[in-house]
Amino acid sequence: MIFGSMIAGGTAMGGGAVAFPVFTKILDITPHDAKVFSLAIQGIGMTAASVTIFLTKL
Repeated sequence: MIFGSMIAGGTAMGGGAVAFPVFTKILDITPHDAKVFSLAIQGIGMTAASVTIFLTKL
């Protein structure tokens, strides 16, 4: 997942867009569970970024 996060960070795609195919094709996780987890990856990452931006501007 570290490799996937480096690819996602270097492109316009989010981490979930990179993680979903890995979860479904390589790790054989059901598409529903992979979708929920990839949305969580993006949601947690964007929330952490928003909090960091908010706290550093104070």
